[in-house]
Amino acid sequence: MKREILSRLMGWALLFLWGAIIWGGFSFSRRAEAEEVKKSFKIGLAVLKDNQDYYNARTAFINFFEKESGIVYEFKTLDANGDMEAYKKGLERFVNEGKVDLVFTTGTRSTVPAAEIIKEIPIVFTAVAFPEKSGVVKDLKHPGGNITGTHCTVPAY
Repeated sequence: MKREILSRLMGWALLFLWGAIIWGGFSFSRRAEAEEVKKSFKIGLAVLKDNQDYYNARTAFINFFEKESGIVYEFKTLDANGDMEAYKKGLERFVNEGKVDLVFTTGTRSTVPAAEIIKEIPIVFTAVAFPEKSGVVKDLKHPGGNITGTHCTVPAY
């Protein structure tokens, strides 16, 4: 009788242990998936000289990321206050020290040097008057390379 009770207890214990192992493994894998480290993106906001239109464009760009769930990001701002040499040095820091994953520029004067200095990191520009004429892209429909964006050219009639 004792032996039969002990045998049943051992059976239940083994069944419980087996279930705990399976459930624990399932829980662990689910927890590991939930805790999966998301890639964090560093985004460089390159500002040569600011104005209200550029500020609004940059704010809209930032707002897009704030509304997207699942994207982990960090903005690094370069504000050169109109100093071209400081701006170029800041762009070089984005490439060499800050290691940003993307650079956002506003305006022709800030985008041209970014296109000249940054060759490996994607650049997104806005408010560039004549991207093809300024040498930012070869063709707006197929910009190629590491740069793309929107222009603000208004046709003259």
